[in-house]
Amino acid sequence: MEFSLLPFLFYAFATTFSPGPNNITSMTLSINFGFRKTVKFIIGNFIGFIIMMLMTGLASERINVYFPRYAGIMKWIGAAYIIYLAVLVLLTKEVKNGKFSGEPSYRKGFFLQMLNPKVILYGLTIFPAFILPVYNSALAMVLFALLLASFALTSISLWAGLGSIILRYVKNSRVLRWINLIMAGLLIYTAYSILVH
Repeated sequence: MEFSLLPFLFYAFATTFSPGPNNITSMTLSINFGFRKTVKFIIGNFIGFIIMMLMTGLASERINVYFPRYAGIMKWIGAAYIIYLAVLVLLTKEVKNGKFSGEPSYRKGFFLQMLNPKVILYGLTIFPAFILPVYNSALAMVLFALLLASFALTSISLWAGLGSIILRYVKNSRVLRWINLIMAGLLIYTAYSILVH
């Protein structure tokens, strides 16, 4: 079996860069406290993401060893979850700002990852659907966890750095609609690719 690079990148891109708890939080913190103070939150989020990817990758790999049919089941669950995300993206009408108490911190960024179901499901779908069928060594798992975390770091840094600009344009319902259509299309293509490989 060969590595499905484009579907992997589409899924990683659409999931990582679309509005979610980490991106919206980093954007809102940056708007409220400035980018420099938000960096602590971003670093905590990045470290938490690496840990979550390693944990979900290891869990997926162990389950795959002991329950070989798991990979086939996870393909269907992963594809269903990705389609669910696509529907949520399509139904999004506005980006909502959260309310935050206190300044951004490393700890808040780290624990957001530990409690973020989107990240857990992301790890539990991307490893068995794309990575483990081709690469199942510990080194590959660490490298992919770092790669996925670098996507997340880029995304939350972009959302934080351009927070006020992104918020201004995303509040325009026509722009948001086009962004959502593109992201949902990438997700649906990814779900299809998972099922046919």
